[in-house]
Amino acid sequence: MSSLKNRFKVAIGNTCINITRYVYQCSKKGFWGQFFFSMYRFIFKIMNLSAFPIECYVSYNNKVPKSKLITIETNRYGVSSEIISVNSDAEIKFYEYSLPDLLMLKSSNVDICGNSDVIVDTKNDCVISDVSHNLGSNIQVIDGLLYRTRDNICVLRNNMCKEKEHIDSGIMISGKFCRNYYHVLLENFIKLLYIKRLEIPIEVPILVDRKTMEIPSLKRIFELLAVDLKRKIVSIKSGTIYHVDTLYSINNVNKIPSHLLINTSDYNTYLYSKTALVELRNTLLTNCSNKEFPKRVFISRASTKRRNFNEDEVYEVLQKFGFEKIAPELLTIEEQMTLFHNAEYIVAGSGAALTNLIFVREKCNVICFGISSKGDEIPVFNTIANINGANFLYFPRKTKENGDVHSNYEIDCTQLECFLHQRIIDEHIK
Repeated sequence: MSSLKNRFKVAIGNTCINITRYVYQCSKKGFWGQFFFSMYRFIFKIMNLSAFPIECYVSYNNKVPKSKLITIETNRYGVSSEIISVNSDAEIKFYEYSLPDLLMLKSSNVDICGNSDVIVDTKNDCVISDVSHNLGSNIQVIDGLLYRTRDNICVLRNNMCKEKEHIDSGIMISGKFCRNYYHVLLENFIKLLYIKRLEIPIEVPILVDRKTMEIPSLKRIFELLAVDLKRKIVSIKSGTIYHVDTLYSINNVNKIPSHLLINTSDYNTYLYSKTALVELRNTLLTNCSNKEFPKRVFISRASTKRRNFNEDEVYEVLQKFGFEKIAPELLTIEEQMTLFHNAEYIVAGSGAALTNLIFVREKCNVICFGISSKGDEIPVFNTIANINGANFLYFPRKTKENGDVHSNYEIDCTQLECFLHQRIIDEHIK
């Protein structure tokens, strides 16, 4: 029933954006098209929705003379690495692609919302978002404010007419998936590395999601990265619209699309700035804990609703090879960094905890449960690990016939034990 309900919601959303895109295109053809689009938007407001064209930072700066665009870095490139399974003899291969210039935009009299990347300029009738601009047909971006987008037109989950909270000025470090470690660290918090390079008045506070700061580990990472900035912190709420007189925002450090409609194994889809990840790693590793952890670690999840598997059976096998089970979410962030940094072998199911692979050492061996019969893996955690010189392999899993990358699955423990016997020889198996 939940699957049917989800498909119905998807169908409604797709129908909504398709009609919006058609009506918007009609508005460009003359007076009656503009009138029709205006009536359409009026109906949307009654439904607490709104429709806007999308501008990227560069096109917005060209459109609005009062905005200011500062170039932070040019000639950037991002990397992605080969997806390798335990059954493959392939060697790690990196793919390099150019990334857009890293930019800071200074905009005036705009609106933002917690748990969202988009910036809304109602006066100039547009949404500002590099993340959502010129998206391929294979990618869909949805967040706390953004309902649907296609062909540089979007539908928002708010009519933008209701009373808004006011902020004089701020640096936007908020964004989508505000409770997810992977997205918060590699899309939002990583921008903190660049703030000290910019000439922004010291009285301008940092805007961060309130839900992010409610999670102790994420709050602590923020404190570690923002310690030298000495700026006031303003937390913003999900679902609340804030009108900001002067907003400073930074575009994408890494290329991380939120939803893939179909996985095409295109290595240009996910790209990571190697220089940014290395700087992030080095900055945070100075805060490691002195606590000792085992060298062979099985990453468990203390609480999860997705991607469940036969964890107890898997651990029975791993114990024969000296692995100990640890749930990272029960540790402080300093302890999590130490756990991953000192590990020689890591076995885990795919999940946000593997964001900690940015801390692993060279030659660390990582085995991740993935590679289903659908071939639905994406070059995310393997790239993060391989950047640090780790050996990352995907171990096959069995999913339901209609399962996807988030579905529950099962690991063949006989196959796992056989593989480990081939790779690991020590006192535990003699």
